[in-house]
Amino acid sequence: MITNKTDAVTSTQEVTAIEFILLKQATAPKLSPKTPGSLTYQIGKHPESNALALRMLESDSGGYFSKEWVELESIKSLLDTLEADKPFKSSALRNLFSGGSSNNAGFCAAVFRAEGVLAAVPDKAFLHLKGHPVDDWIAEVGKLKPMKTPPKSSKPKPNASTKAKSAQAKTESLFTDSDSPISADTKPENDI
Repeated sequence: MITNKTDAVTSTQEVTAIEFILLKQATAPKLSPKTPGSLTYQIGKHPESNALALRMLESDSGGYFSKEWVELESIKSLLDTLEADKPFKSSALRNLFSGGSSNNAGFCAAVFRAEGVLAAVPDKAFLHLKGHPVDDWIAEVGKLKPMKTPPKSSKPKPNASTKAKSAQAKTESLFTDSDSPISADTKPENDI
């Protein structure tokens, strides 16, 4: 099990360079009724360690997030620290990510709900309870066979004007003060 951000397998630079064996790609509805949409996520297996991991891939309605792989054992460890019958906010999931986007935890909670690991608290869109046992979920994921080809992106291909705007936005983000508490990848989504 990986326990800290400096381990070679979980460092963002190392993990993004590794091609995981893709086991599943699915979508999950976002939690916020103010910004409906869905998230595409993937579950994969590390080709050397065989560690199972999850990452968020796309948001069809905006909102920045980290695309880093998070080991399922790390998810289990964190969820094991939470009380079974006590509701909690998405912010309880923040420590799963080394990336600093404010949407990571809320988007992750949406994915966990789609996978059945978390359940919604009635009439409380942003509160969660533990769902199916995480051990059972990990066991089921471990039985998945590798996908032959990854599904196509659900996002439309950008046209020339969209590409120009994207390039301009990237240039502008280079001038964001790195010491500022608000960074270019922390657009609030209010879903945590």
